[in-house]
Amino acid sequence: MKKIISLLIIFLAIFSFFYTKDSSKEEKLLLKRVNRYWESRVKDDLVTCYNLLSSDSKKSMTLTSFIRKSNIKVSQYEIKNYKILKEKNIKKAVVEIIFSGFALGYPLKNVKNRQFWVFEKGNWFVKYNLRSIPKGFTSNSKGKKLNPEVRKKIEEYIKKHRIVPPKIISPEKLNEKKNNNR
Repeated sequence: MKKIISLLIIFLAIFSFFYTKDSSKEEKLLLKRVNRYWESRVKDDLVTCYNLLSSDSKKSMTLTSFIRKSNIKVSQYEIKNYKILKEKNIKKAVVEIIFSGFALGYPLKNVKNRQFWVFEKGNWFVKYNLRSIPKGFTSNSKGKKLNPEVRKKIEEYIKKHRIVPPKIISPEKLNEKKNNNR
């Protein structure tokens, strides 16, 4: 009985050593890739950032559209937290970042950003979607209003530079106009 318990303890010790070693390798690789992405954002090297996108993200967005959407100039960042998840045979990670920078000429400080990363082709790649855009900077998926502070800054910028924003017409009014013109 003592031999079985001893063997079980040795097996568990060896298993935990290799599991920790493998998991720490994954974490180091993830952190290396996350740092590479954000250092590229700081350097304004958007081609490198695009190359770090997942294959799904690249299918839904060209390099040109990625560059157009990357209108925040990042000056510094900090990785606050990360967690590697394993679902079925897919490795995923959630990374929380806090960054500072500029948008529309206005400073942004301590903006929270949550990124989703996937492990594919032997490496980590970021999944780019609207949830990757900082909360409060754009309207969220439920169509709620912009963060009031950000809205105010955008309105000030528009007023200062005399930019006339396009009129947004609801689909109902657009159909009504079409029917009236007939």
